[in-house]
Amino acid sequence: MEALDNEEVDAIFSGMSISEARKEIDDVIFVEYNIANGLKVKMPLGEEDYSECAVMVKKGKNKEFIEVINRGLSNLKKNGKYEEIINKYLN
Repeated sequence: MEALDNEEVDAIFSGMSISEARKEIDDVIFVEYNIANGLKVKMPLGEEDYSECAVMVKKGKNKEFIEVINRGLSNLKKNGKYEEIINKYLN
């Protein structure tokens, strides 16, 4: 997260659960500091829910990368795979 904030990297991919991520002290401190200083964060999943893959992109950066991700999500929604994934892992 610190590397993302310092613009050393443009995206972070993570395969850990939210519970595991919260155990990472450095990340928690970093996130809490940024939330306290106005960073808007949404946590759509509960404590025990998880996502196998997450993508973080610095706001206003890498528009082409975001377009590719959004196109992929759009295709998944159109062919019904997105709904399958949601139902399998989040419902």
